[in-house]
Amino acid sequence: MHGPVRTLLVHGGGLAGAFTAMSLAKTLGEGLRIIYARQDDAAALDFFYGHATAPSAYEFLRTLGLDEPSLFTRTASSFSLGAHFKTWLAGRSWVQCHHLPLPLPGGVPLIHHLTRSQAPVEPVLVSAQAALRGGFAHPPGDAANPWSRAEYGYQFSPSEWADHLERLLPETQIELVSSPVRRLSTDKQRITQVEFESGDIIAPDLVIDCSGPLRTCIQAVGGAFQVTHDVSARLDMTRCQQLGPPCRIIEASQTGWSARAHLRDREIVLFVTDPESSSGPDARKIGLGQIDAAWVGNCVAIGHASFITEPLSPAPMMMLQADIERLLDLIPLGEDMSVERQEFNRRFLENVSHTQMFQGAILTSPDHPQTPYWQHAQTRSAVKGLERKVRQFENRGILVKYDLEPFNDEDWLIAHLGMGRRPKSYDRQVEAISAEQSVALCRDLASTVAKLVPRLPPHHLYVTNLVRYLKKQQHA
Repeated sequence: MHGPVRTLLVHGGGLAGAFTAMSLAKTLGEGLRIIYARQDDAAALDFFYGHATAPSAYEFLRTLGLDEPSLFTRTASSFSLGAHFKTWLAGRSWVQCHHLPLPLPGGVPLIHHLTRSQAPVEPVLVSAQAALRGGFAHPPGDAANPWSRAEYGYQFSPSEWADHLERLLPETQIELVSSPVRRLSTDKQRITQVEFESGDIIAPDLVIDCSGPLRTCIQAVGGAFQVTHDVSARLDMTRCQQLGPPCRIIEASQTGWSARAHLRDREIVLFVTDPESSSGPDARKIGLGQIDAAWVGNCVAIGHASFITEPLSPAPMMMLQADIERLLDLIPLGEDMSVERQEFNRRFLENVSHTQMFQGAILTSPDHPQTPYWQHAQTRSAVKGLERKVRQFENRGILVKYDLEPFNDEDWLIAHLGMGRRPKSYDRQVEAISAEQSVALCRDLASTVAKLVPRLPPHHLYVTNLVRYLKKQQHA
């Protein structure tokens, strides 16, 4: 092992830069020098993180300083139970909700009882029904309460979250450099020196590239981003007097799709189309794809610098979190980073593959519009492993699992059924109880949900009261 790793340089800005710098500061000891070279233009693509998180982000955000008291008193964030695909391909409509594991009556997955009884899944999904009705409350700890099976993430503004974290940086050991890079010196796929316009010169041991589509550092050491397809994206924002539902609203059109996020003081609508379609003067061309290796030499690409996918699900935020957690797991001790680099790249490629599979499960449909966006979407959704998942589910409700998947069984079950895929048969083990018992079981679960959901407070009232309470507590 050569000299020890002492100086970490985070280059970039926006959500990826702020998340990464703060994660390093909160996790690593004071023996390391952490420098955050903030670049304003690195945040230009932050809106493509999609304005929504998965439930798995809760603890990660809390450790950064984005706990709920901060989110709801210092930003316009709101809650998210998932995404309502209101008008999707061929008129499909469902809520891709967040939900804890479904019951296993008699030790058999609920899907087999639903298939045998020819019953829909959505009436038994408490978080889906709450999203449709616009109700929300924090799920209780009492497992006997059906609402305890709901899970939630957040709807948010990337710039607000990044700004909040950057205000906290002076409280950490992070050194801040706010100056453009003048020159990068490299040697054998290693960045040896970074010179800034301000005159600062840094010799980093490890460089973390959070510069988004600029990819300033990773490209300097030979990292090559492979664009699989271009899309056009545009963002609209409308001020609102009342908070909307606890879910994004996603709708398909002939030329692409839109996603509406509901914050406390505004609604943000993202429009995604094919570049050949007219999407307005403010539209931005975005290359979807991935980098061939996210860690090259002594440089690691994080977030949009390594992988860009459409925010149809919380996948972009899940990937950003996974990138940072993977980096923290593999911070090298010395100059020879070959073992850490190999493992980081292996996990990165697996995460990309799993994300593409899930996105493809929502985009792939035989009845898609015959327009450029949707024709290209079918092509890029042909991901290895997805066809096996679809075939096994449609045969007898089997949910194929691969190692280290970020999306759980409930995510896949809801997506399959939402897209109109139905098992042809069920697991024979379900016949341990009678058909009448299966029907009654599904009916009782749906009835329990139907009685509970109307008692939840409206999302806007719950958040208003929560913010009032939190501010009162802070004042006290």
